[in-house]
Amino acid sequence: MSAAAPVLSTKVDKYEQVLAKYDWRSPFPPRGYQYGIGRGAKAFITSAELSATTGVSAPLLALGGEQSAMLDALDRLEERRHKRRREDVKGGATSREGKKPKLLLSMEDIATVGSGASNQSLVKRKARTEDMDVVDGYAFDDETAVVTASDLLRGRALAANQTLENILNMGSSSEQTTWITHSRALREMGMTKKAQQTLVEGSRLTGSKGPLIWKEQLQHLNDPAAQRQLLEQAVAACKTCEELWFLLLQYQPPHEQLHWLQKAVMACPASESLWLRILGYVTAPRDQRKIIRKALEVTPTLPSLWAMLARLEDYERGKAIFNAAAAEHPSMKIIIEGAKFEEFHLRGQVGSEKEGGNEQLHNAKIHSLVRQAAQRFLLMDEEKSRTEWLDAARVAVSERYILTSAYMLLHFVCDTGAATLTIPVTWLEDLAALVPDMWRAHDVLCAAWATMLIGRDAAVKGTNEAVTEKDVQIIGFALRSAPFTSLETAVSAVTRYISSTTVSYTSRVEDGMKKEGIKEEEEEEELGRPVATIQAAPPTCSTSATAASQCLPLPLVSVLLYTLFRAPAFNTIDVMLSVAKVFYDHHFYDGAHRVLMLAITRYPVNALLFTAAAKTKMAMGCRKGAEELLLKGTAIDPSDSDIAWVKLAVHRRSNREDIVPLLDEALVHFPTSERLWLMRLEAEGMKAQQLLEDAMARGSSTAPTINGLRRVYGKALSSEHCRLSPTIWCYAAVKLESNLFSDAGAARALLLEGLVVCEKGCQHLHHNGSTKRAEVRATFGLARCHVELRHAGSETALETVKEVLQQLPKVDGCFTVSVGELVALSIDLENPATRGRAAAQAVQHWRVRDPLVFSSVAKLYHAAGRHEKALEQAMKAVQMSKGRCGDAVALWLKLASMFTYRKIVMEKMGLTVKDESNEEETALQNGVLLAWLWKQLANGSSGGTSGSEAMEDMKGSTESATHSEPPKPNSGPLWIYVSKSRDPSNVTLLGFRDSVEVMLTQVVEMIKL
Repeated sequence: MSAAAPVLSTKVDKYEQVLAKYDWRSPFPPRGYQYGIGRGAKAFITSAELSATTGVSAPLLALGGEQSAMLDALDRLEERRHKRRREDVKGGATSREGKKPKLLLSMEDIATVGSGASNQSLVKRKARTEDMDVVDGYAFDDETAVVTASDLLRGRALAANQTLENILNMGSSSEQTTWITHSRALREMGMTKKAQQTLVEGSRLTGSKGPLIWKEQLQHLNDPAAQRQLLEQAVAACKTCEELWFLLLQYQPPHEQLHWLQKAVMACPASESLWLRILGYVTAPRDQRKIIRKALEVTPTLPSLWAMLARLEDYERGKAIFNAAAAEHPSMKIIIEGAKFEEFHLRGQVGSEKEGGNEQLHNAKIHSLVRQAAQRFLLMDEEKSRTEWLDAARVAVSERYILTSAYMLLHFVCDTGAATLTIPVTWLEDLAALVPDMWRAHDVLCAAWATMLIGRDAAVKGTNEAVTEKDVQIIGFALRSAPFTSLETAVSAVTRYISSTTVSYTSRVEDGMKKEGIKEEEEEEELGRPVATIQAAPPTCSTSATAASQCLPLPLVSVLLYTLFRAPAFNTIDVMLSVAKVFYDHHFYDGAHRVLMLAITRYPVNALLFTAAAKTKMAMGCRKGAEELLLKGTAIDPSDSDIAWVKLAVHRRSNREDIVPLLDEALVHFPTSERLWLMRLEAEGMKAQQLLEDAMARGSSTAPTINGLRRVYGKALSSEHCRLSPTIWCYAAVKLESNLFSDAGAARALLLEGLVVCEKGCQHLHHNGSTKRAEVRATFGLARCHVELRHAGSETALETVKEVLQQLPKVDGCFTVSVGELVALSIDLENPATRGRAAAQAVQHWRVRDPLVFSSVAKLYHAAGRHEKALEQAMKAVQMSKGRCGDAVALWLKLASMFTYRKIVMEKMGLTVKDESNEEETALQNGVLLAWLWKQLANGSSGGTSGSEAMEDMKGSTESATHSEPPKPNSGPLWIYVSKSRDPSNVTLLGFRDSVEVMLTQVVEMIKL
């Protein structure tokens, strides 16, 4: 029996099985098949399988640890979300299958289902089959795309890295910018070491082409020794680069700079700046000549060196030097330097020629040289030529060559080919269009004034005409844009190197003032006037092109005065006061007095002019004349200001005279004057203090004195006088009741009543009423704190401060009114353990920026032993007030003078301990610290200076004080007490009788750390 043959089953293709298994018409195909096509399709999971399927290598993403962890967490979160969705789908299907319907529908019910929505299907088709997996990480269609945060981060990193990789394939290896760009791209990719290696390789290949790659490499070095070594390599590779040599000099110590300068000029002899820098180390004129001649032999086209060489000779030899230089090496700069040379020697010719001030503005030699330069080198059609010409004019005026710059500006808007100087009518509009910032630039404005006068003199040929509309227009532009700073420039140009207490007026200005009808009385005491001629500085002092600042032409002041005095449009009080203030600030007291007297003749009923004129009279040393002017100011009827009475009372009080009768007379005219009542209460308080001391010494009753003073301040607080003045209420409560009478109850009652009255008076204010009420609360709160601090102790005072600060309004966490002293007290009165928390709340939470607050923070750092931080905060307080807060300045001096701060202070000043002997220790502590502080404020920084500069500052502190006026403190509770409250007679018309240094020393002694 034969065995049955096996039944051969038909072979089923797997592809056909897949087609039969899944519903391929579904919008969601099965997992893993959305990227395959035909029989080759299969599921893939890893990037390797993906690359095998698509034929593209998978990108490698350089991700950090934190980024990778975040991506993995996002993937897990997405997987769990899809898993829950699959389980919900399967669970819903199972529940529906096992669940039997509770109610069977009848035929009528079924017939009524489609009536409401005839176009809708009764059973909606599901989006995918029950057994199909949900799409996980890939997109099949735009409508069903699933984009996760992981995909976004991966795509962004991929795009960024791909962009950086593309950058690395760009550029040329012979260009410095290519290496710099590649280095920055590598740093963006996190490869810092490779980026630095790229810069090093680029410096080796392209370092001789310029400074860019060296400066890029220098930015990523923090070690000064490494920076110095890198710059030495740079100048060795690129010897002719002037910028690299100057960078190297910045990183060299002072004693090695001359050595490197010598190397610099040998390697880069065409650099004019390097030669000028090395000439600064040479003081002997003979050695300067040798160096300049050697430099000009190598590079004969350096105009500044030709100018220095000419100024080291007399006029004739210097002129011959310029003629030879202009003939052999003609250039615009050399010819302009020749014009500057003529202006440099113009001052010596003024005295011999005895010409008027305004005629000196027209000089034929300077005009000829500037005209020659304009005809040969100024091309108005070329922008480069115009820019070079304007830059040269700006440089000339910045070096105080006013006439040269003025002629350059004239030829810029005039026809250079004409035989005579013909100025167009629209020259001002043309110049303003070509130099848009002319009215803002001080030096250019000064030259514009001279230009105006030159043009007018050329037009009228010396005739005495009135000021034209064009003159009024140019001064109008100047005064409207920058009235004070513009005037300051014109005056400082003359006063910088002239006597600080005198001014000489030209005869033309004096004649003009007489024609205006100015009649001045003879002065009993007047400062000595200078001689008529001021010779130029010796040639040996002129070691640079800026030496013309010592020999400025005479009539710059007369340019300003001659114009303003005759321009009716500017005969206003504001203009006159501005001019007088500039003169006064530059110690031209006689000039300021003349201006004010002219203003008084035109405005005889303005009391402010009389007080200003009295101040100038006092500065000139004439007390009697000052009092006469003040008496004339008080005689004005009617008057809208009590300033004359106040200044007269201050003047007599400074002479220790009884001012109570004068104040009674003044209060008749101004019964609501707060200043007059304060001075009256102050004077009565000084008398009452003396009477109380005498009564206590004799053992007699003090009640009459107390009652009398209370009647005085009660009258001041009446409704007819100063009922709504918080200052009067607080002065009566704190200074009189609390400090003088030691009556805490009466002081508290006054403050409470005053707060109610003043807040009620603020209710009718519609504009800024809330701000005014907040200021009233802050004022009375500070007064309450002083009373409680004196009578109840620091704890009660601290509670009072906290209560007041809690009541004051805030916007975004910041106070809307000034609360500096209150916040400073809230820090100082705290216990040492919680003082730091109070300081943090004031500075960080409330964001209070006040010198007193920063002073309290400095004390806190000092108590913690952090000396450098304490000194830094004290300096911030001084800079914040610009030196006007006496308490902040005194705190800085107290800290800087302590032995523990000695090393820090000397490092900031650029000194070492061995640079200073024991004999100089006292001078450093007493004088140099304050002088150095004023210099830092003038420079606008708190950084240190080099050792040589610091030694020069210490040796010439008094000399430098004449050039920049130091700040005058005028605020701070301790400063107010020392300078004003303790002895009111210390206040004079000119400031204070005692010097600022003496008063600061007294404040230093009162500060408690």
